Amino acid sequence: MTHLLSRGITAREGKILLAYYIEKGYWFLPGGHIEPGESGARALIRECQEEMNINISSPTALTTFEHAYEDKEEIQHEITIIYKFDVALEENVDSQIPHLTFDWVSEEKFAEIKFLPKALKEPMQGYLSGETMPQFVSTLE
Repeated sequence: MTHLLSRGITAREGKILLAYYIEKGYWFLPGGHIEPGESGARALIRECQEEMNINISSPTALTTFEHAYEDKEEIQHEITIIYKFDVALEENVDSQIPHLTFDWVSEEKFAEIKFLPKALKEPMQGYLSGETMPQFVSTLE
């Protein structure tokens, strides 16, 4: 199965906003599936409103990431457009989804957490340190 996703990076006060999947014990970038006929930027705006009840602005595409993994003995292929976005400092981040929490994670903590997909962690660490995000990242040959 192939999934088309939109996810976002936002940082403030030296921390990055991440989602945490409570039952499975891993962190990931906020966002979700792009619906048919919807732009990636619009999907990210919608997902942030639905999942965190926050209004974001100015999504700007940073990179495209593709990878595959096995889930329930079926190969899942994900193509993810990753955006940089802004959120107002006064915005509170409250999960609207029972199985997720959202938190501002420091660079130091980010280095230690279980972040998925794993292949995106190194480019993310570089980006958080001020490096340019690669235009395309893939785990597929």
